[in-house]
Amino acid sequence: MNAFNAYSPGETPVRFPVFLRPESGFLKTAPRLHDTLPRVPNGQIAVEFCDTADASRVYRKYGAYVVGERIVPRHVFFSRDWLVKGADLRDSNYLAEELDYVRGNPHAAPLLEVCRTAHIGWGRVDYSLLDGRIQVWEINTNPLFALPGIENGRDEVHRLAAHGVVEALLALE
Repeated sequence: MNAFNAYSPGETPVRFPVFLRPESGFLKTAPRLHDTLPRVPNGQIAVEFCDTADASRVYRKYGAYVVGERIVPRHVFFSRDWLVKGADLRDSNYLAEELDYVRGNPHAAPLLEVCRTAHIGWGRVDYSLLDGRIQVWEINTNPLFALPGIENGRDEVHRLAAHGVVEALLALE
């Protein structure tokens, strides 16, 4: 379902640029990749870059928990950096968009299908959208939780996500 591929260190990517996971900068050509790989510790992979920025060059990283057969929307982080690690942009329009996402859970059905396919019933899916299609970055089976009071302006997002996870856990029996 993704528009990008991932490769083991012994493989040659088809499209560039790529980056190495865990995180690295871009490797823009095959010779640069091959020069780098012998120094990369075991366990890293090369991943094709997938540019999901909008027309204003803002990237969105969505996060949603999977709890059994339920998807609980967690957050939308906005950033001008392609490697989105937090809520870098927090103006009122972004905060409203994030709250709409958490309240509406618009991607629940396709995310649940992704988790079923991966045989994962607990974790957090990190993803973005490319031309309206979900692009899954990872499914973290040891997710972090943030509680209300941690970040100004996002308390309602934290509250709704925590409430959703508790409801989903209680529904498990």
